Amino acid sequence: MDNTIVWTIIVGAVAIWALYKFMLPKADVNNDGKVDSADAVAAVTKAADVNQDGKVDVADAVEVVKKTTRKTKAVATKVAEKVKKPRAKKNG
Repeated sequence: MDNTIVWTIIVGAVAIWALYKFMLPKADVNNDGKVDSADAVAAVTKAADVNQDGKVDVADAVEVVKKTTRKTKAVATKVAEKVKKPRAKKNG
């Protein structure tokens, strides 16, 4: 067997071992021993609970809108300032 093939098999085996040892347990959000769609729902719910009251509701949506609106206004202000500044004319 060629050394390249042997090393490819070894690296692949280590990658699979690392996936099952380190990555998948972290993906088991609801701690039921398996990674499935229920974990995806739990992760999204956890991420969407902005005010951390244990539920995702309108209050969380309002917080997201407030935060994005502030950021949008700040960006819009910076863009407006750049647009208002006259560009230096090149002599030539």
